[in-house]
Amino acid sequence: MSIEKSFPDRVEVAVPRLMNIESTPPGVSAEVVCLPGIAPDEVCGKAKRLSSALRMPVRLESKSPHTCAMTLFFRSPLENIASGTEWVTRLFEGAHTLSGLPYGQDEYGRLVAADFTILPHMLLGGRTGAGKSAAVNALLTAAITASMPCGLVLIDPKRVELRPWRRAACRVATEPDDLAIAMSEAQMTMRARYEFMERHEVRNLIEQPEHLEALGGPILIVVDELTEFLTLAGKQGGTALSSIAQLGRACGVFLVIATQNPRAELFSKSTGTETLRANLPSRVALATATADDSRVILGSGSEADASTIPPSLPGAFLRSGGGRALARVPYLSDRDIEKVVAAHPCQVTLIDLQDLAAAPKTQEGNEHVS
Repeated sequence: MSIEKSFPDRVEVAVPRLMNIESTPPGVSAEVVCLPGIAPDEVCGKAKRLSSALRMPVRLESKSPHTCAMTLFFRSPLENIASGTEWVTRLFEGAHTLSGLPYGQDEYGRLVAADFTILPHMLLGGRTGAGKSAAVNALLTAAITASMPCGLVLIDPKRVELRPWRRAACRVATEPDDLAIAMSEAQMTMRARYEFMERHEVRNLIEQPEHLEALGGPILIVVDELTEFLTLAGKQGGTALSSIAQLGRACGVFLVIATQNPRAELFSKSTGTETLRANLPSRVALATATADDSRVILGSGSEADASTIPPSLPGAFLRSGGGRALARVPYLSDRDIEKVVAAHPCQVTLIDLQDLAAAPKTQEGNEHVS
């Protein structure tokens, strides 16, 4: 007796393909080739559903018109980054410059550094408790341990946030009546440097390090809380701040502006800062309260959303140009900061730097020539 077997018509089912699968410090990454007619953005929109089904964090990012990048997070390497003591030791032992001031570590274990020669000013924001002070401390540590240390101008309207750094600064402003004055002095120093550049036919001090060093090196102005600064310093302070953001790069004057209230109203004509945000090309967003706050910091076109940063990772941040990859700043204790400041106390004032630009002299008393 014979048995005949019959099969229904075969139906081919198209499924997404996984390519370039590899193990990374966060987990497993792969390239997903989407089905015909389905855009990568549509696939990325399913990340939360996929994460819930797999019971692990999942990140999906559009990579090309037909593919997206997927990462399955088995572990978080950001939970155990270098301690403050290790971080300070690394900066003391390594060489770094304005073109690479390290201030964090990403989820792949790589250093994250700010290049002030290309992106000269930074906007740093996040909600209360997100780690703003830790990020500022990391940047300041890199700035004064660089091969050509930065002169620090500290604008600290809260009076206590930047207190450990005062001995390393050439100008500190904490009093309400002094905030706008300090910013005006920084603006005058910038103008004096431009007069020096005109006399010596120099277009960019960053490209002429011998001139920059003769003028006392780069200047880093840190405004700890933009909202409070604008409230107390008024439009005069905001206008000076905007002027430095527009003109500071070529003469070696840079800004780091931090805020716990990243609102669009901060950048307005009424405060003299309507052009400020456009001149802060480097953006760092710690955890924000809302997606709107994240967009104010990173820009409306950013695909990253800092409101999704886990609260279990204080100091974690997203940055402009970094996609959705998380990074984290180290936490420096007061003892760590004291060690840095003791090794790099400031010997000059902001007025001294202004005088150097007005009439820089050699030891013999002759003016420098180009």
